[in-house]
Amino acid sequence: MDIVSQKSEKTDYLNEAMIRSQPTLLYLDEAQTLGDLLSVERRDRVTDFFNTYHNLESSKGFILLLGGLSMTKEFLRQFGISRFNPAAIQYLKAIEPDAEQAIIHDWLTKEIKTPSDTTPWIQEIINRTDRWPRHIQSYCNAICDFLEPKESLTDQRLEEVLAYGDDLKSIYYEQQCDGISHQNRQLITSAIESLPTYFDQEDFISRLSKRLSKEDARMLYETILSKGILHTDQRGISSVPIPSFRSFLIEEYGQENLKRPPLSGGLALE
Repeated sequence: MDIVSQKSEKTDYLNEAMIRSQPTLLYLDEAQTLGDLLSVERRDRVTDFFNTYHNLESSKGFILLLGGLSMTKEFLRQFGISRFNPAAIQYLKAIEPDAEQAIIHDWLTKEIKTPSDTTPWIQEIINRTDRWPRHIQSYCNAICDFLEPKESLTDQRLEEVLAYGDDLKSIYYEQQCDGISHQNRQLITSAIESLPTYFDQEDFISRLSKRLSKEDARMLYETILSKGILHTDQRGISSVPIPSFRSFLIEEYGQENLKRPPLSGGLALE
């Protein structure tokens, strides 16, 4: 949503909703991209937009729901939003095991309506997802692509579903690395390999600086954050949020695997 170019239209709609005393929800996805509005005029208009609705007096209330990467809060400070209710901030993370099992079970029993015992399939899929929502969705999509309604669950079908889900997972990781040169992917991976699971962001940047200027190293770090490859918390502690993503980087770009042929895309995605 371009909240600058569409500001007038959205403002009219929201004002009308407030007059009717209706609850109003404004959802902005990829909110970290607000930081790309660099001109003073555009920044002022976006700041005014937020201030207007922050100060609304409505019995039913106005809810602003933002989805974005870890730097979203920092970008919002540029627009005068600096106070956050801790309970209102939720970080994307691995879901609870019981919830993951229920999701996969529902796909098998409600979408496919299989008559078979789903336990073996659920366990095999769980072993590959890191309980990460995107990966769970990939394997569940594979279930729907390979299984017919009311089909029994066989070992052959399971192998097909797992292989397809694995490919989708690898392609997702490659997409996250788009725009980063192969040399810099190796540099990033080398830095990750040399650090523990959780590390200080400045330690990571200093390792990048061994091959890059300090300015370029910090720019590369910001790029990695913007792509979700790394997550950095309020303490400045960074990590690769998806364990299998870390494994993927090491397998594809780690020092011990540089002679391996590059990953070949075997899927045609619409």
